[in-house]
Amino acid sequence: MDLNQLRELARLVRYHILTSSTRAGSGHPSSSLSATELTTCLLFGGVFRYDPDRPELPNNDRLIFSKGHASPLFYSLWTAAGGISVDALSRMRTFDSPLQMSLQ
Repeated sequence: MDLNQLRELARLVRYHILTSSTRAGSGHPSSSLSATELTTCLLFGGVFRYDPDRPELPNNDRLIFSKGHASPLFYSLWTAAGGISVDALSRMRTFDSPLQMSLQ
């Protein structure tokens, strides 16, 4: 992926972060937005090696995601990768969603 494609993908990830956290009415979008470019380049720029169809492979790279408030970033990256549907992301933190259910 070239630099312009990475910029566009980062823009899409930021869009997903803002729309999903706004719909949920909660979250910390600034925690997610502050790491968008870094994680987009890492995961989609040819650096990170991971087979999503075979997560058990010992040669897969591992990402330790210690920014707990940045779950919208994590979910938005997976949405951009095709691992989570836009519909599922739009239901983040609702009772019918597998994405960080809220008890509100």
